[in-house]
Amino acid sequence: MEISVPDASLKLVQACGRLLRTEEDRGTITLLDRRLVTQRYGKAILNALPPFRREIS
Repeated sequence: MEISVPDASLKLVQACGRLLRTEEDRGTITLLDRRLVTQRYGKAILNALPPFRREIS
């Protein structure tokens, strides 16, 4: 947990950064892994993201 969660968070943030380079850029990031909302480490991973608008369903 101490290594894998921060590593996963970093890779996700980097991937989002590749999608959105400037403030005018637009894109959709879709995460299909339900563990992000059902497991305790999911909140830490989602909070590592920039303040994007989120839709969790």
